[in-house]
Amino acid sequence: MRDSWGRTVELQNASTCRVSGTLRVRAMACRARLAPAVPAALARDAEPRRRLVADAAVARRAAPRASPPSAGAPASASPPTPTTPSSHVPRRGALLGAALFLGLGAPTAAAPARATAAPVTDEAFASLEMRARTAYRAKRLDEAYALLTELHELEPSDGQWLERRAQCLVDLKRFEDAIKDFDAAVATYEPEYKSLGLLSNRALAYEGLSDWTSALRDYDEVVRLSSAVDRAPPYVLNSRGNVLSSLGRYEDALESYRLSAETFQKSRNLSGAIYARSNAALMLAELGREDDAIFELEAVARRAAGSIDARAALAAMRWSRGEVDEAETTWNWACEKINSGVLTEGGPALDGCALYRDEDWLRRIRRWPPSMVDKQMRFVRLQR
Repeated sequence: MRDSWGRTVELQNASTCRVSGTLRVRAMACRARLAPAVPAALARDAEPRRRLVADAAVARRAAPRASPPSAGAPASASPPTPTTPSSHVPRRGALLGAALFLGLGAPTAAAPARATAAPVTDEAFASLEMRARTAYRAKRLDEAYALLTELHELEPSDGQWLERRAQCLVDLKRFEDAIKDFDAAVATYEPEYKSLGLLSNRALAYEGLSDWTSALRDYDEVVRLSSAVDRAPPYVLNSRGNVLSSLGRYEDALESYRLSAETFQKSRNLSGAIYARSNAALMLAELGREDDAIFELEAVARRAAGSIDARAALAAMRWSRGEVDEAETTWNWACEKINSGVLTEGGPALDGCALYRDEDWLRRIRRWPPSMVDKQMRFVRLQR
């Protein structure tokens, strides 16, 4: 499911939750959105809040220009009073008189605003936002970053531009910079306003830095807030399982994966349910419950004809148990039937088994638990 920004939740090979964009508590549910309204204590509707922010910006821009304060002079602590909806004034603002952020480079100092600067019309602002949206959806991330920086400088008190820019930084794998933008966006929001998209994406940035504790804190907050509405987003539950596994909390990870699979199933998202169930089976193997793990992996393989992950894990487990012929048969099916690109003539092209020979990929990207990686490496190296 996509919104006007093309923001979706994508299941990656690494089975991480990609919440691409700003999804509010009011509307967030990882592909299957939460329908019930959110209590006011959790969140506010984004559009009325944004109108207040825009009106406050209008009031500031429309006010008569005063002489710049001398160095060290304190700024006024009295915020402008927002107008009511009935007296809503179109968004106006001064065009920036200096260079903005260009690409991903460092910001340049803005030149002093000129009293004769042309106003930014609603049409111009909407066009700028559309260009940023289009660039992001087309994965032109450098361009989207620069345009979102312009939007942020035109409306510095509206945190959504920082939040969206932070998502560009996550996609660019600039995780530390992304976290700074996410934190700055939080600082612009009222304390009772929560964005599940921000929390989920900041958790992903923490994962990029291998800061599992901070990632888990944000994922736990998403689960707590969304459960108060209906149920936790399944992609977040799956990503939470990944983090718990990285922390060595395999029982907790197993529970999170199972909840993820159940929620995917209720949403009729078969691919998500299969992936989460496969992750749960890997946790069973790590916990030494091999018979249960094999039962689950076989069930996944039957339901998902193109699942290389389940078959690779089955091959590794059967090899470790001395079931050599069964292991080879399972692996050959994955590598010959699936790796050929299609299961049936004219069918879709599917990923192959080559990555499952890559120990670094299994540990760091796919994030199999340690004992399963060891089993797989012994299998592909023909070691017993």
